[in-house]
Parts: sequence; structure tokens; C-alpha cells
Amino acid sequence: MACPRRLVAVLVVVFGGAGLADAKRAKPPSCPAGRFLVSPASEPLLPGISPAIDAITIDGAGHVSLDGCGAAGRDAVKARRRFTAIKARWHRCGAFAQVALSAKVAAPGCDAMAGSLRARKTRRKVFSAERSLCGDGRLDTVGGEQCDASAAGGDQACPGACGAPGTSSACRCPTGPATPIVAPLGQWTWVDFPDATCDDGSPTGIGVNLTSGPNVLVFLDGGGACWDYTTCYVLNTATHGPFGKAQFDARTGGTAGSILDRQLAGNPFADWSLVFVPYCTGDVHAGDNVIVYQNGATSRTYHHTGHANVLAYLRRLAPTFPSPEKLVVSGASAGGFGALANYADFRAHWPSAAVYLLDDSGPPLESTAYSGALHDAWVASWRLDEVLDPLCGTACLADFSLALPALAMRYPHDRLALLESEQDGVIRTFYGLSATAFETALLTMAADRLDPTATFHYFFITGSTHTMLGSPAGFSQNGVPLLAWVTQLVDDDPAWGSIKP
Repeated sequence: MACPRRLVAVLVVVFGGAGLADAKRAKPPSCPAGRFLVSPASEPLLPGISPAIDAITIDGAGHVSLDGCGAAGRDAVKARRRFTAIKARWHRCGAFAQVALSAKVAAPGCDAMAGSLRARKTRRKVFSAERSLCGDGRLDTVGGEQCDASAAGGDQACPGACGAPGTSSACRCPTGPATPIVAPLGQWTWVDFPDATCDDGSPTGIGVNLTSGPNVLVFLDGGGACWDYTTCYVLNTATHGPFGKAQFDARTGGTAGSILDRQLAGNPFADWSLVFVPYCTGDVHAGDNVIVYQNGATSRTYHHTGHANVLAYLRRLAPTFPSPEKLVVSGASAGGFGALANYADFRAHWPSAAVYLLDDSGPPLESTAYSGALHDAWVASWRLDEVLDPLCGTACLADFSLALPALAMRYPHDRLALLESEQDGVIRTFYGLSATAFETALLTMAADRLDPTATFHYFFITGSTHTMLGSPAGFSQNGVPLLAWVTQLVDDDPAWGSIKP
């Protein structure tokens, strides 16, 4: 027997009517955050931008960033029933003004983007892009993908087992969930990372000292460098592993008076969350290469995995600090070089934060200032191409100092800083230079690479001191205390600028 229409109506109201009405009124969900890799085209979206615009990134807060242009000044991500709409604008990107992005990510798949990009006095460029996924046949190192064996040439880039001699130590895609770090507030806690290694292949990790505040300081430790059997095993010019909790506890016991000391008077980082990245890979935190060094019949395997380790750390640091107001990427000596080398990777994980570079005693000199053989050895032993190619290609690989203006152009709203003494006794030896030759090279690099930028400034002091952030209260130049200068940096003081004797 058929149900009367009135009874059907009552049943709908009692059992399903409200739910159907709520579903009709419910706001459709946005497609999840991610990086979308632009499909290869015959011409670049914005010619001359370095690096080329290869990806559009949407973070969890709905902010948009563009490779080569950084984070948008104005953006909007809105969910529609069949797609997520994206509108973003950049006041300036390189030589281009009024850059505008308009795109859609089709729902419910959320794996493809189609849109257009235009700038003032240029014609509109139409593009398509696909979500960056492990195993999609495209290697996206900026997005944290460490290798994609399905990519063209992937078997050559990642032959054999992961970590085998002669291969990248990180021949893998990230696996498993990136879980946030949980630790007691206000005290140092060691966190093991089974997928991060020291030079001897032993696992390592990081230390954290968390607060409830909105800001984060990441500090990369120093400890020399090595690039062949002699430097790594005879002269021992780099700190060796293992580095675990015992070594970390001993290391943090000596941080009094440093920028990691919350009790230091005038320390601008006193109430920030602190992250300590140890150093035991001999590659200024920039390597991704497992190599066999030989001395006659003797051979030893060395894990230059500093950059690969940083990528592993970032996978968990990103959800630990999902939306910091300010993030400082810092380090001293090898860690200073490492902060510079990994800056773009930090920036990619926090495109909406105010991010700052504080490089203590890690100056990349112009390539003409020191031995070409030394330069080539660093590139080959550490595989620096994996860090520098995404930033500015072969130009940076041939001349490391070009990374400085490249970062300033890529992130025009970031403040970038270099600390150094004019005749640094350690770094000049690293480059194989005399005191006067190093001073000349340092000042030349500053004049050629830093002075022309609006946002990359330096604090140079007289003498041959190596590193300053270990005791920042003890340094000043031209009547300006270092701690006051660093405070100006992170406070966005318009009076902040370069200091030199």
C-alpha cells in the first residue's frame, strides 16, 4: 500500500528533513593546502624571474605564495561547490609590477589547478598545474620531496638502496604522518629523528625549548667542514657523530650568555620558542651525499646529510609551529652557512610568517677570491647543486655569493643579516686566505652583493673573532651594541642598516 503524501512529509521532517536542509546550507570545504607544480610550458610565466615560477603554494591558513615572488601581499582562497577559487596579488616580483594570479582547483579531486598569471604591461599567461605528490614523476625539493624515483632520470638520481655509497642519502619520498613535537614548556627536550644521520650513519635529532609565545628561533650549530679523506679523517676538520641526547645535554650546558639563554639581558629571543639543530655531517648543513673516501687501500663511508636532515626536521617543525608570527633562521660558523643554504626550504614551509635570516660567520665569498679546486670539491662532495639549483641555478653553483642577492630578490619583504669580523681567523682558513686577503674579499662581496639590496644588511667588526652569537653582549661596533642591532632586525625597526668599521 502506498504511503499517504502527508505521512511521507512527516517522516522526512522527523528523520531526514533537518539534515538535508543543513547539508544544503553547509559551506563547502576548501581543497586542502599544498604545492601545485606548473606544467612545463614553452615559455616562462614571468620571463627573467629567478628561480623560475614552477609552483604555486597554498598554506593551511589560505595564504598564497609563488616561486620566484614569495608570499602574496593580497590573497583570497574561497571554496565553491565544484572548485576552490584563488585570487592573489603581488605588488612587485623582480622587474614586474602588479602581478595577479587567478586560478581554480577542481573539487572534489583537488589535485589539478588551472589559471592565469599576468603583470602590468605583459600579456596574460594561461597555465595548468598538478598537486605535488610523492611518486607523481616530478621532483619537488622545495616542497620537501627528497626524491621521486618515478621521475625522468630518477633511477640515475637515486640508484640502489637508500643511503648506499655514491647515492643521495635521502633517496626517498617522505613517508608517514608529520606529527607535531610535544614537549614541556620552558625546558630543553631532545627529539630523536630516525631519518636524520650523522657522518658515521648513526641517527641524530634536534633539541627544542618551547613556549606558548608566537615566535620561533631555529639555530643551526657549527663545527667545521670536510670534503675528502684527509680533511675528514686525518685532519678531522669537522665534528664527528654520534650526536644524540647525551651530546645534546652536554652542548646545551654551555649556552649561558648566548642567544639561546633566556636570562641574557637584552636578548630579543628570551620568550621565543627555541630549536637547536646539531651539526655532525661536515657539510655546513648543506649536503645530501653518501660518499666513499679513499686513502690508498683504506676506504671509509661518510654521510654528508646536513641538508637532508634539515628537510626531515622541517616535516615535523611545520606542524609543531603551524602559524608563527615571526621565524628567525640562524646559525654560527658552519651553521651560519647552513642557515643561508636552507633558508628557502624554511621559507617554503612558512610562506605567511615574517621570516628573518641571521647568519653568524658564514659568508659566501665571490668565487674569484679563493681556490677553484676548493670550490669544486665542496660542490662535488656535498652535492651542493641540490640546494643551489632551486635557488638560482648554475649561476649560484659557480659563485656561491650570488645566493645573497637571489634571496633578497626572491623574498623582498624579509630581513636578511650577516655577522662577521673583518679577518675571521677560522673562516679565512676555511677559504685558504690570509687575513688581509679575507678582509678584502669580505668587503668586496658586501659591496657587490649586499649593498645594492634594500633588505640584506651586515654587522662587521674589527679583528679576527670567530662567531658572535655565543656571547652577543660582548660585541659592538661604531657605538652600536650587537644585541641592540639584532633587536632592530626582528622588531622591523626602519633605522636598521649595515654596520662596518
